[in-house]
Amino acid sequence: MKPINDRFRSSYFLELFLSVFSGALIGLIVVLFFKALDLIAHFQKDMNQHFFSIHLILLPVVLIVLHLVKKKTLYFPVKIFELSEHRQNEAQFWNSAMMPLHFLGTLLSHLSGASVGREGAVVMMAAGLVRLFKTSWQFWGPIFAAAGFASAVGPFWIAPVFLAEVFQGRLKQQIYALLSAQMASIIMQLLSVPHLLSPLELDNKMSFSQKMIFVLLISFLGGSMMRYYKKYLLKWSEYFSHRSFYLRLGTSLVLAAILAVPLFQKYQSLSLYEIEQVMHQSTEWYDSMLKLGITLLSLSIGFLGGDFVPLLFSSLSLGSVVSRWLSVDVAFGTLAASYLLFAGATRLRWTSYLLTLHLVGFGWWFWGYVSVSLVMRFAGQQSLYKRAY
Repeated sequence: MKPINDRFRSSYFLELFLSVFSGALIGLIVVLFFKALDLIAHFQKDMNQHFFSIHLILLPVVLIVLHLVKKKTLYFPVKIFELSEHRQNEAQFWNSAMMPLHFLGTLLSHLSGASVGREGAVVMMAAGLVRLFKTSWQFWGPIFAAAGFASAVGPFWIAPVFLAEVFQGRLKQQIYALLSAQMASIIMQLLSVPHLLSPLELDNKMSFSQKMIFVLLISFLGGSMMRYYKKYLLKWSEYFSHRSFYLRLGTSLVLAAILAVPLFQKYQSLSLYEIEQVMHQSTEWYDSMLKLGITLLSLSIGFLGGDFVPLLFSSLSLGSVVSRWLSVDVAFGTLAASYLLFAGATRLRWTSYLLTLHLVGFGWWFWGYVSVSLVMRFAGQQSLYKRAY
């Protein structure tokens, strides 16, 4: 029989190894996932040059496939709130194939043109490591999920913050999540997979009054948008879940017809190229609302994927428009608003705040906190991440 110290040491090194190994695996999954999404974005850009975007024919086909998969397989979570404490005891019954199902299902959703995100899918795939490794959800589930979120969003150090806000995890879990996320980040850097947004050195020349007006206006608009977005995501998802599948199928045909219109083509899938245009100050006042509306419809009828990137696109668009309205620095205002809708939708105050400072610098520390706090207040108490809305 091993001495107690030896058993403790063995257990400690096993946990460290699992943290690092899981991070490497998460990094490889994200690399493959993001590269596949880039190929899909290129394909859709080419298809949209034609008279009819032929890939939109796949919208009803993919919805049928996802519907049949859900009927023929064991339960597996598709929303981040399903990973919360209310379902922790069910983790042992999740479908063991939830990782490939999320991987392929989300790629098919994007290929068809549905407006969904990618970060939520990465969190789900990372959480699926619990089934792969046959580990305890209560301890390892939040670690894997937080590492997945950090690897998809950007800075690895956001993992323990995300874990603390969503899962109220212990310090030991936060340390392991940090190690896992850092390993995932190293893998992504080695394989040259960039994140969507990178910090920029911007000279914020806004006066005190300009900052105050900008923060008040964008917080009110963003918070109000998120209040209605969450409300109708709840209502529509509930409505479609209790109606015939043929209604969802018919709605997917309507969605395909909408996205085929040249004005709406830029709202397909992740809108990656449109995010680049927003960063170059090319956006319209209605972009935020239309993107949110199409995302709302896509998620409500059952396409797989999260809403992080659609929220990011809408935030950047809103920041650009409000900056131009107030005649302030558009580049800075766009980035300063980047995570506000995410804050309103999820109520992850510190995650959103620190991600914002990561982009625009610590000089925005006061107004960044005020804007995140205000948008959460205007958006209401519901959270898309922390409980079943």
